[in-house]
Amino acid sequence: MATFDWAALSAAPQVPRGTATVTIFAGAGEEKFVVHKDPLCAASKFFDGAFNGQFAEGRSNELRLPEEHPGLIELLCDWIYIPPKAIATWHPAEFQNTWLQDCFWLEVFMMADRLLIPGLSILALGRVITIFNHLIPRIPTIDLIRSLYKGNGPEIIKQYIAQHIVYWMPKSVKTDDWLVLLKANGGLMTMFGSAIADMSTDDNAFTVSPHPNKLVWAQKHGFDVEELGKEARKADHLKTTSQQLPGYAQVNQARKHASYGVVADSTTWSKETSATDTPSALKKRKQGPGRYW
Repeated sequence: MATFDWAALSAAPQVPRGTATVTIFAGAGEEKFVVHKDPLCAASKFFDGAFNGQFAEGRSNELRLPEEHPGLIELLCDWIYIPPKAIATWHPAEFQNTWLQDCFWLEVFMMADRLLIPGLSILALGRVITIFNHLIPRIPTIDLIRSLYKGNGPEIIKQYIAQHIVYWMPKSVKTDDWLVLLKANGGLMTMFGSAIADMSTDDNAFTVSPHPNKLVWAQKHGFDVEELGKEARKADHLKTTSQQLPGYAQVNQARKHASYGVVADSTTWSKETSATDTPSALKKRKQGPGRYW
């Protein structure tokens, strides 16, 4: 059976930062994010087409995404610069009133799908798998169920949550809490029934069903981890000894940008961070109207 290196597959492309930056204006309020162009375009065919194609964005190096929440674009920018094991615990404190953790990673997954970012898709699915695992009978929030099964939720996560419930409901002492979810949404109830029907016809299949807590399960159910992983990694540079790579934060005094942290004036920021720093140690600073990485 195939196994997958989740951290390696879900990392941002390891490419030199280069010197060019682009600006993304996110949300209706047009919150401003400035990020290095090369790693962003290496990570996403969407951004590559926008900034390297024959569009106005390629000339102005500015792109407006009014439909994208600033919290999701912030995660995208952070992901480019810090390793998956650190980004995995990332949650935008200022948006905690907007999303619970499970809903947040669902939103990340859907954004990654819209913006054609395969590495981030793998990361988000990996986080959902980690949150809803075979060790803890964690009940999905009703907000997640409503968002997921309202019609346009990703099928792979719909299937995963349904099978998570199939696994845990007969083992849980709080069966009624699981039933509330099923009664709240007909789409979930239908997929729950299908998940049971797909099992062995053995009478004990419902109580001994395996938990789908591996990326291998996703591969078998239509989420091509292997192909997405190849797409995510194909831009990686093998020889990087003389060039800066995302994940190693050093201030570039000429451009007044650091790889992590908001820098409006290069003289006010000299902290260096390593790829092993945790999100709590990487304190972002905001100066002026935008965020700069």
